[in-house]
Amino acid sequence: MRTSVTASITTIRAVGVELLWQLLKPLLISGGIVAIGLITFGGWLTTQHALWWILEIIFISSTMLFILLAIITRVILKILTPQQNIEQRKAIQAFVDKLQRISDTIGISRFVLFFRIVRDIIWPREQTFIKQIADDSATLHTDFIKLQKLFNTDKV
Repeated sequence: MRTSVTASITTIRAVGVELLWQLLKPLLISGGIVAIGLITFGGWLTTQHALWWILEIIFISSTMLFILLAIITRVILKILTPQQNIEQRKAIQAFVDKLQRISDTIGISRFVLFFRIVRDIIWPREQTFIKQIADDSATLHTDFIKLQKLFNTDKV
């Protein structure tokens, strides 16, 4: 059974967004911890002398900018994410985890992996990067076919 091009693009888009979210999540968490630490440190400094409020204002405004960028990023990712049911969501997460383990094994960084997926989304080709990896790996091949069937909306 052949999968449609739409199902393939949707699958790749879902994998790309999930990979990006998994890349950004640690950065957002560590950025939040640093922001809390800076505001706390700046608050302590303001108890030492009133001029430290200048630095505290910089810390607060930087934190607000960070929060705004985090919210914008999350909204963009929600917009880009194709509609998925619970089964599709779990399958995408499992596939991305397996894809990351394989990319670690073959020595491709996660950012290069994400760049190649984005390139496939922007310029669709017959043999996409994920499909190429899936064809090279017997375990990924069957998982990718299952994902494509989950996203296949064309009844042929």
